Amino acid sequence: MTKFFNLDNPAPFVSARSWIMTDLDSGEVMFAKREKEVRQVASLTKIMTFWVISDMLTTYGINPDGCRVKILEYCTTPQLGGTSAELLPGDTLNVTELLYGMMLPSGNDAAQNLAVYFGNLAMKLEQA
Repeated sequence: MTKFFNLDNPAPFVSARSWIMTDLDSGEVMFAKREKEVRQVASLTKIMTFWVISDMLTTYGINPDGCRVKILEYCTTPQLGGTSAELLPGDTLNVTELLYGMMLPSGNDAAQNLAVYFGNLAMKLEQA
């Protein structure tokens, strides 16, 4: 991206490896950093996981503070890769804590545990 250096309107500080900011009305790229770099969509997947779980909580009247999830060993292995909430196998956390662990440090381990728990719950509810 080629933009002129502008002291009156400097680019914001963003810690992400690549990002883009556009004007929604015109579509003009305002600021960007490595905007054409191909990236994995893990964060978008976590946002969708958050949305699906939030919908299930509302639909089935589940209290996220009262619903406890046991952390599974295979959901905390280094083979998951990416970022981690550093969950420990065998620990039990409530859904709210796991949602924070998934969204704030972008924890793949928290996302995996939530997906397994709510995936199993959805299958049980469907069979009932």
